[in-house]
Amino acid sequence: MTGHGNHGDGRPDGERKPRDNDSQGTRRQFSNRYTVIAVAFILISVLYIVSIASIQLNYEPTKRRTETETERTEPIEAMRGEIFDRNGKALVTNDYSYSLVLNYGTMPDTYTAGNRSIIAVMQALSATGCEDKRCGDSWVFSGSYPNIVYDPEKLTDENLRARLARVKKALELDTDASAYEVIEKLARKCRILDSRGRVNTDDDGRPLYTYEEITTVLRVRYEMEVIRFAKAQPLTIAEDVSEELITYVAEHEIEGAMIKTTVSRVYHYPGIASHILGRVGSIPISSAEEYAEHGYAPNAKVGVSGVEKAFEQYLRGMDGERVIVEDSEGHVIDTYVSKEPQAGNDIWLTIDIELQAATEQALAENITYILDTEASSTDAVVQNAIKNGSLARAGAMTVINPKTGEVLALASNPTYDLSTFSQNYEALSSDPRAPLVNRALSGTYPPGSTFKVGIAVAALSEHIVSPSSTVHCSGQYTYYDDYQPKCWNIWGHGDLDATHAIGASCNVFFFEMGRLLTIDNINKYCRLYGFGQPTGIELTDVENTGVLADPEYARDNGLEWTAGRVIATAIGQGYNSFNPLQISCYMSMIVNQGVRYSAHLLGSVREFHTGRIIYSPDPEIAASFDMSDSTYKTVMDGMGLVVSSPTSMTSRYLADYPVKVGAKTGTAQVGDGSVDNCVFAAFAPFDDPEIVFSCVIEHGVNGYYAAMGAKQVFNSYFGFTENKAPDGTAG
Repeated sequence: MTGHGNHGDGRPDGERKPRDNDSQGTRRQFSNRYTVIAVAFILISVLYIVSIASIQLNYEPTKRRTETETERTEPIEAMRGEIFDRNGKALVTNDYSYSLVLNYGTMPDTYTAGNRSIIAVMQALSATGCEDKRCGDSWVFSGSYPNIVYDPEKLTDENLRARLARVKKALELDTDASAYEVIEKLARKCRILDSRGRVNTDDDGRPLYTYEEITTVLRVRYEMEVIRFAKAQPLTIAEDVSEELITYVAEHEIEGAMIKTTVSRVYHYPGIASHILGRVGSIPISSAEEYAEHGYAPNAKVGVSGVEKAFEQYLRGMDGERVIVEDSEGHVIDTYVSKEPQAGNDIWLTIDIELQAATEQALAENITYILDTEASSTDAVVQNAIKNGSLARAGAMTVINPKTGEVLALASNPTYDLSTFSQNYEALSSDPRAPLVNRALSGTYPPGSTFKVGIAVAALSEHIVSPSSTVHCSGQYTYYDDYQPKCWNIWGHGDLDATHAIGASCNVFFFEMGRLLTIDNINKYCRLYGFGQPTGIELTDVENTGVLADPEYARDNGLEWTAGRVIATAIGQGYNSFNPLQISCYMSMIVNQGVRYSAHLLGSVREFHTGRIIYSPDPEIAASFDMSDSTYKTVMDGMGLVVSSPTSMTSRYLADYPVKVGAKTGTAQVGDGSVDNCVFAAFAPFDDPEIVFSCVIEHGVNGYYAAMGAKQVFNSYFGFTENKAPDGTAG
């Protein structure tokens, strides 16, 4: 078949191939795909451009990190505010020191390697002679591994018991777990012991630790459990370390060990005002949650006593934050401050440090004077007190400004030195004379005859007697048939008005005033005087407000209450007991003609180191009543007689003083058959009082003995040397 061909697909030659619908669809698919790809490319390009722009706008060189770099933060300790006296004299300031700490972020990853770091750190302390710089810890055990047992003495400490409970909980142990159980569980946890309770060994079967090293590691690991060792909670091993130790740690590259700069307190008057100033320390376990709510780190240092605690809100600084960048091997490659620290504010107290020092010296010398004077006494009770060491064993003096309530001095004896507190704590806490007790605020005592002035004011104000009314004293009070107490002057004082009754301290006069007043009126005025109530001083955690007794108090305490108890109360005996500062506040109200100010220590709050005053409290009236001019003159003249009367024992100390003084003595029975307490209150100048003084000396025999100490305090306040004015002329 010539002239005809075949295309091989069954079509005759010359016949055109028709359009294939499938081919058209395929071409459309490719076209659509190219469109999608183009759009995606455009979108990706836009996103890339936006990302580049964002990076450029937010670029921070210190935060550009590779996958092998890590960041951790550590606090920058803020400077704590400093403490000054009323005249701007530095009392407590800051100083830099260095601490050796174990840092969680750089500790080895395994317990075994971490244990070797702990051992190396302790070896560093030993090698550099810094073992005495090691911090106190929460260890409640004694002995060494494997014979570690509870230390009964340490378990008497509430804080240590609370920390032990925390460790038991962390180790999932019962609250009554034995020392063996705690140590065994802790040793297993930190890989000292294996699953069978044996000391772990190396590849050659040798123990990894000696028993001494086990004890060391366990003690540190225990403290880590207590503080919940973590990145935000490093463990301080030693404080105020030497440069030699700093060099040693750097040279030996102990993993986890770090030198930290810390701020410590410097006391410019060592041994003076210790009970007032107080200390800085770790947050008490019992207050941990409260401090955490206020933003404190668990390892923060806070005021734990005295002014440091009372004014924590002002003294506290706000810590800053430093970011530390490390490579995969733990080497620091960058640091930067992400938050600047803010210093706390300074505190200016109402205390005059020179007067405070003079008051503490006067108290110590007054006690010595009593001991020397009574050494030759033939009184059996006094001799017994000398033998058992109770005679004039302790005391307190307080000095305040009656017109403002400012506390000028608070002395307590025996005392201690804040700068050596940690080293001497064991001896201080076990001393039977209790030097850590602030007797000016915590000690409470019967007021003795100093109370009679207040009874006179109450009787005159209630019109029970007039200034000219008299009571006859025959040496014995005979109103009751079954209770007839004697006056101290058994021969009697004869007829006395209120002024001369105060001057002579006649018991019979005030027995009668107490009977006529009744306990309700007595206590009405006592509450005005501030007895049985807070004085207002900011050291609230140590102030004992004492006892203002009445029939209800007696009933609640299983004590007897009779008419005789009322008249005993009127002469400062009975169940009443008040602290020395309350006596000064009470006397201030008398000399202020019925106005009592709240006692206070805070003079002002000032900006750190600039001195700019941020806050200064105004004097606050705590109580007042209308004391008539005649009542005021009657009692003031009576206190003048205590000093000026030739028959008064006080006159030998203060009668010829350059500034006229008023006073009232008190010889208070303590009820256990031992030597009476010495109680004394005084003020000056008489016509315009600007300083009130009070003193209590435990078992100090006679109230007038304290007039010697009052004279020394007045000398310091007025600038006198003995009885000479500052210019050397006679007063």
